[in-house]
Amino acid sequence: EAVKKVVMPMLRKVKHVAILTELFAHDMLSNAIVPTMVAMHQAVKASGCAKITHIPEVIELHAAPLECRSEKLDGFDIRPFNAFRHSTSNEKADFWWWPVRLDNQPCVETAALGPPETICGFDFNRSTEISLSEHRRTLKLGVTKRGRCNAVALWWTARAGVVEFSTRPRCADGPAQQPKGGGGCEWKQAVHYLAGETAVFVGDTLECLVSITPCFTVRMMQQSPFSVQAPLWVEAPQLSKFSATLPILPYHFLMMTDLERLRLYRESIQFAVRKKQRELGRRVRVLDAGCGIGLLGMIAALEGTDVWLCEAVPMMRQMCRDVVA
Repeated sequence: EAVKKVVMPMLRKVKHVAILTELFAHDMLSNAIVPTMVAMHQAVKASGCAKITHIPEVIELHAAPLECRSEKLDGFDIRPFNAFRHSTSNEKADFWWWPVRLDNQPCVETAALGPPETICGFDFNRSTEISLSEHRRTLKLGVTKRGRCNAVALWWTARAGVVEFSTRPRCADGPAQQPKGGGGCEWKQAVHYLAGETAVFVGDTLECLVSITPCFTVRMMQQSPFSVQAPLWVEAPQLSKFSATLPILPYHFLMMTDLERLRLYRESIQFAVRKKQRELGRRVRVLDAGCGIGLLGMIAALEGTDVWLCEAVPMMRQMCRDVVA
């Protein structure tokens, strides 16, 4: 209603209006993109405008089964961190997917285990027919490659006339289509981690329950049996259809795949510790408050310091113990 109130008086005598958005979330549904486009269309049409052009005209959200795991980050073994990938969120959580660059992270191994399926799509030329209420459906993802599925990759495709743009990750195109020597798309895709890990073989079908809310986001829960359940210390709410919630934010996953960030921290910690050792003439004591999985504390320990790691979140604390061990 606020959009209509502002827009309609401005367009009383306009014959042709182009409605354009350059803002797209990683899952295409966040940030109220779809309802804003719909509201703009309704406001322009109500003003009596003869022609409306949408850029883009059509957007679609795609999904493919994915194996995604971390091995080492600048020499540190962070394989225990993969346990965090064994969790989706429940209906009370803030996030259901995590923004990740699937194409250009040397410390993350990703493999698409099957072809993509379209979860949903929106034709803005038919905005009056778009429902903004929640929809739930079963999504069946076929498997064409053997692996251990622990996630679903999400990306969007936008079309305006004959022009098409997509954030499709290169791992979805198969090894033959991927460039040699690393590198890749700088766009972030959305990754929806499942609440367990499933051994899949060619010909298998992965079933997920998908909840689509155009005014907010998309979330899903695997319906097929898991080969490996989430760790016992990842406690899932008993009364929710959407499984375990983790008290961590998307930037934790980004930090655990950001090699440049860790190298800058390493250089800074080494400089500060060595300087303090020269000043004091003895071993330096370091407190890492809010240590996460403990990487920065381990960098300080490698410089010969006495380190105390403190973490308030129980699950992160357990992860820190596993990584440090």
